[in-house]
Amino acid sequence: MQYSYLKTWTEEQEPRGWVISSCTKFERETGFQLGDGRVLRFILSSNDSFLFTDELQSGGIPCWQFLDHGIIRKIDISDADRIITLEIWVKDIYQSEKSYTIIFEAMSPKPNLIVCRKEHNELVVLDAFHKYTLSDNPRRQILPGLVYEAPDTGFVPKVLDISYPLEYGGLSFESMNDFLKSQYQTRLNIQDRDLDLNRHISHWQKELKKQKQKLNKQQSELDNAQNCEQWKVFAETLKFSMHQITKGDTCLEAINYFESGTPPIMIPLLPDKSPHQNLMYYLKKYRKARNGLEIINTNLEKTRQTILELETILQELHSGRIPAYLDLNRQQVSELKQTETKYQRILKFKIDEDWEILIGRKATENDFITTQIAKPMDWWFHTRIYHGSHILLRNLHKHALPEEFVSLCCNLAAWYSKAKFSSNVPVDYTQIRYVRKPRKAAPGFVTYTNHKSYYASPMDLREVREILTRKHDHEKKD
Repeated sequence: MQYSYLKTWTEEQEPRGWVISSCTKFERETGFQLGDGRVLRFILSSNDSFLFTDELQSGGIPCWQFLDHGIIRKIDISDADRIITLEIWVKDIYQSEKSYTIIFEAMSPKPNLIVCRKEHNELVVLDAFHKYTLSDNPRRQILPGLVYEAPDTGFVPKVLDISYPLEYGGLSFESMNDFLKSQYQTRLNIQDRDLDLNRHISHWQKELKKQKQKLNKQQSELDNAQNCEQWKVFAETLKFSMHQITKGDTCLEAINYFESGTPPIMIPLLPDKSPHQNLMYYLKKYRKARNGLEIINTNLEKTRQTILELETILQELHSGRIPAYLDLNRQQVSELKQTETKYQRILKFKIDEDWEILIGRKATENDFITTQIAKPMDWWFHTRIYHGSHILLRNLHKHALPEEFVSLCCNLAAWYSKAKFSSNVPVDYTQIRYVRKPRKAAPGFVTYTNHKSYYASPMDLREVREILTRKHDHEKKD
């Protein structure tokens, strides 16, 4: 992001009184939840990097709890580069104040967010979004316990006069915060989605290449196995011709008594092996080929099926869609079909491009959607007292939760439970980041915190689908 935009943003803020209630971390951003309901979002994408305040509730993984209840007293930007510092004061249990400094290095393609504490007039690193050593960056290292060193980039800031309304891309903005928020929503978020898509394509193309190489090797093994009768003839012929062989011979010409007309046969020999070792060599090849032929054919069929699955996945990725069951951390291609099958069996309803409802109808499906499919920004629903299904509302593009979806998903949770014929069924809902599965717990058993409750009227998926379809048709007419 341009230096002038970042500088203007810092000048427009009035941070005194901003209280941090919690900090959360995402793959490419960190959010400070503020006491007034806003979120201070630090975007750390390789495509661009900046910060802004947003009214939307974010998901993410909790981090830096020592900053909770801290007050942001000062926000400033360096005169030399795109480095923004935030001074935060936190009171401990003894009511003594501690000072922390947040350093936001908004330089792409490797932005960073670093937490420091002043010790002996020096900033000492406590933690960072990206930690690295001198092997990663020969100029400096960012590790806990080390003194912070500012990067020397040779950047020369160009300060431009910015006036409002700010015209950009056919839109008009009255503040720098609105402009930066728009940049994230209309440009950077789309670029990051494309980056994820390209990462998936690259990953699964490599897997496809491996499987094709594996297929070629298995095909070679099959060709070799289909010659088992030839190895048998070689071994039987050598058995009766041992007296004609001496160590160092490269071949043996003998009579093939196993073929009509008894034609001559040339048998290749290993010159560094004895006659008996050559015989055992061909016997071993024969037995391996005979016993492995069926196994090789089975493995070949599995590999061909995997290649077909990978080609289907790549076809979907090239069309711009990332299937929900894909996981770049999944290393075993053999798990793909099983995972895809599980996902296809899940009862689901796609509301639109931003939201999708998934329903687990048994304990194993509950486990699957809650622990494998769900992402931190998704919403989870379950009846409070009664046994029932896990209802997952997938938040595909990190939007705020619409109130109408709360009631509909709670009604679904009530229907797919032991209380389906009751009324005013208590249903708890929370974000997935607050749902935990205890170690060695039974399938479908989870614990959760930070939840809200809703008294629902049971409603099946057909009714919910009709309500949402009517609403969608009405919006299209308007």
